Amino acid sequence: MASFSSKVVAITGAVSGIGFEIAKILITKGAILSISDIQDAALQSAASQLKELGGPGAKVLVLRVDVTKRAEVDAWIQKTIAEFGGLHCAANFAGVVDDQMGAQNMSQQDDDKD
Repeated sequence: MASFSSKVVAITGAVSGIGFEIAKILITKGAILSISDIQDAALQSAASQLKELGGPGAKVLVLRVDVTKRAEVDAWIQKTIAEFGGLHCAANFAGVVDDQMGAQNMSQQDDDKD
C-alpha cells in the first residue's frame, strides 16, 4: 500500500461497512482522517475507535454530513482543508440511491436532493 503518512483523507459513510474498514486501515498507516456520516451517535463512536486504533497523535475530524445536500458536503470539505491545510484523497462510501438505478445513469438532479 502507498504511504498515507500525514496524508489527509476525507471519507463519507465512515461509521460502518467498507467506509469504516478503510478508515481503520488508513489510520494505522498514519493518515489524517476527516470522517462524515449522517448517524451522529455512530459517528462519535467510530471516531473514538479510530483515534484509539491510530494511537497517540492520531487526528480525526468528525462532522455530520448529509451527502444529498451539496452545501453540507462543500462545508465539510472546506472545514477539512481549513483544519489540516489540504486534502489529498476523498472516498465516498455513503450509499444514497432512491431508485434502483446504476450510478452511470444518475443525473446531477438525482445526486442533489435539496
